Amino acid sequence: MEARALSIFETKIADFKIEDEPFYSDICSVVNRIPEQLDDDKNMAKVLGNTSSVSANQCRIKLHSNPTKDYEYEDDQWISVREEVKSALNSAVRIYLEMHYTEKWILKKDLQLQDLWVVRYKEGDYQSYHTHPYAVLSGVMFLEVPSQIHQTKNFPDGYLVYLNDGVYDETTLRLNKCYFVKPDVGTLVIAPASVGHMVYPYKGPGTRTIVSMNWSENILWNFPPDKGTGKFTVSGPNSKLYELNEIGQAK
Repeated sequence: MEARALSIFETKIADFKIEDEPFYSDICSVVNRIPEQLDDDKNMAKVLGNTSSVSANQCRIKLHSNPTKDYEYEDDQWISVREEVKSALNSAVRIYLEMHYTEKWILKKDLQLQDLWVVRYKEGDYQSYHTHPYAVLSGVMFLEVPSQIHQTKNFPDGYLVYLNDGVYDETTLRLNKCYFVKPDVGTLVIAPASVGHMVYPYKGPGTRTIVSMNWSENILWNFPPDKGTGKFTVSGPNSKLYELNEIGQAK
């Protein structure tokens, strides 16, 4: 009898050291202009179903010029650099694809930055287990990390962790695989948006500030709006026509 050990369903992630990049400075600058304490109607952490702890402060940063129903922060300084930031982050995704894949159909994908948001955590704040179901890739950028998070005795406080499915069952050998990401200032991590992840709470002073983002296929830019309504639409199940929102998701 011959036997061999195989590992399948490998997860592909990448990290980038971006502290010296101009786009990182631009993002830090706009985040510094967003109030640390947000009114409830501007704080996405207060929205029912959001996976950030309710005491966190989460705010979307406006990426596109078209109007949106939800609050998104922008100012003249951000508008002046927004396209350069988007281009730089899209370039990072191109590097991610080229370092991990050789298949032409994957490399031909036109992935564009879909949305961007900042989350500020304080002591006890966390991010519960979730995925990003409307995106292809997701990323997180670390802007501010309390020093005690880096102390070995406090592990895994404040760490980001990727999990295969969040389920652990020894009876059926459904063993939960996980990968811990140490939150280092000036690091960008990109991973498949379908991979579940969460953030552990931490104790002590300081703010843990991150900017998260999603990339999706370039739907809105490749298809013209409907001639009759002027809205972007896409056909779906049972030949039903779905209207797309400002970031390319079917309503």
